[in-house]
Amino acid sequence: MIDVHNTFSPGQEIMSPEKFAGRKVNIAQAIRALCRPGTSILVYGERGVGKTSFVEMVKLLAQGQIELLYKHDLKSLMPVGGFQYKVVSVECDEAVETTEDVLQRLLTSPEGFSSLVSSRITKLEYTQKESIGISLLKKLFTYSLSTDDKFTFEQFKEESIFELFTNVVQSVCGSILTQKEGLLIVIDEFDRVKEKQKISSLIKTLSKNRVKFLISGIATTYFQLIHDHASIERQLYLGKINIKPMTEDEIKMLFKLAEEHNHNDIRFQSALVRDIGAKSFGFPYYVQLFGQLALDQYIEIYALNSKGTVTSSNFQEGLRNFTYLEPKLEKTYIDILGNDPARELMIKGMANLTSKEIRQSEVFKYCVKRGLTNPKQTLATLLGFKDPEVLRRLDKERITFNNPLFRIFASAREPEFLNHDPQRGLIIG
Repeated sequence: MIDVHNTFSPGQEIMSPEKFAGRKVNIAQAIRALCRPGTSILVYGERGVGKTSFVEMVKLLAQGQIELLYKHDLKSLMPVGGFQYKVVSVECDEAVETTEDVLQRLLTSPEGFSSLVSSRITKLEYTQKESIGISLLKKLFTYSLSTDDKFTFEQFKEESIFELFTNVVQSVCGSILTQKEGLLIVIDEFDRVKEKQKISSLIKTLSKNRVKFLISGIATTYFQLIHDHASIERQLYLGKINIKPMTEDEIKMLFKLAEEHNHNDIRFQSALVRDIGAKSFGFPYYVQLFGQLALDQYIEIYALNSKGTVTSSNFQEGLRNFTYLEPKLEKTYIDILGNDPARELMIKGMANLTSKEIRQSEVFKYCVKRGLTNPKQTLATLLGFKDPEVLRRLDKERITFNNPLFRIFASAREPEFLNHDPQRGLIIG
């Protein structure tokens, strides 16, 4: 039977190397950074481009899982004995506003430092009922064992969370890690943190010998993610990794993996793969989502146990369900149209252009050919829509979509008001 629910994963990041497609150059960059003492890693790129999945693969590599090395023939880059990192990680959200908040989460969250010290809790009988918190971490990292098998404690005197975090890292390196092990501290979605200035000094202080940071977030350039980047250029040598949209070959690889996952009982038409590549602009989330829509439509017709080929027709039918899967983007789309076909014509025209930076003159030419009489006024209305900001002017001639995922949505969504002419395409009719 076809595994319809586990062939694609638009709902979450890729967690298994078996389903991870492409990124060979980026993986090689990460391996080299993991090998070099003192080098930390900065992963950046646009929203929805696959950063979190890539970070998950780096975490697995750091912990010694080598499937990706064989998959991409990168075995020669591995150090003798492989990687042996302990990994602590945190994913930032709206509640994490400052670097101090990030460090507090790293100290106390289940995937943070508490995961490394849980075995010590059983040695402290009178703390059995305590949750993993700052006070308990102080106890766990400051006890020593006397000759009569009794625990004694030293008093921490940190004036800030930065001192405490530094002491905990040093204690982990001194008392938990073996001589062959390293420590990888992962901070994902760091762009959500409002106050980031102090992270650079922390990286500079701690990125030595066996300690590395991996920081990931939305940014078009790495210095948008780390403000004081100049002070840590040495620590980021080889570690600045820009995740870009998937290439055509990488998209083909993803669908090949989907076929292999189903023992090749089902195939994906070449034209379908090209269509999905074009509609998704190479963004992994939409490659996965469009693949799922096409597969769901195929199963609806032929059932789970039917071998065959998923086609572009299945994809086009599946797109009819698209708006139900993206309620936030659908609301933005409807709000920005405001019952005006002219706005929809322009939005779709800009969304379907291949260049990331859109030239105003090209947009006007496209719209006039399709029946729009006053494109300048329409563009001004669209640029004035700020809730949320959809379009952003770069200069007098160039415009870009503020959210690349909305651009993909607007391109793929069926028209609300426009007519379709076989010769001219979408028109105001």
